[in-house]
Amino acid sequence: MSDITDLAGVRVINFFQVQWVRYAKLIQEEFEVIERVDHTASAQREQRLGYLSVHYLVRLGGNRRKLSEYKKFDGLIAEIQVRTVLQHAWAEIEHDIRYKSASTIQKQSVADS
Repeated sequence: MSDITDLAGVRVINFFQVQWVRYAKLIQEEFEVIERVDHTASAQREQRLGYLSVHYLVRLGGNRRKLSEYKKFDGLIAEIQVRTVLQHAWAEIEHDIRYKSASTIQKQSVADS
């Protein structure tokens, strides 16, 4: 449990990847970015298909930390995932393929018949 850093998360799903520049700027303005992982760039570098998304680990920025209504959230970390609608659909399919065992899939197939 001590390895889990993000206690909250949000997924920003948009239509086009070009919108990411606007979201990246907004995230950097509103939050302190602790870590940014671009799964899309790594997939393109490695010339592979797979999970595409940009993940940010963030905490409240300085301006918000000064406000009394945000005091209880000071120091907490959240994750923001940014992806397109199609990348989100792929991630959902890949998640089911990767994390569901063959026996679970077989049981569902038999039950659906």
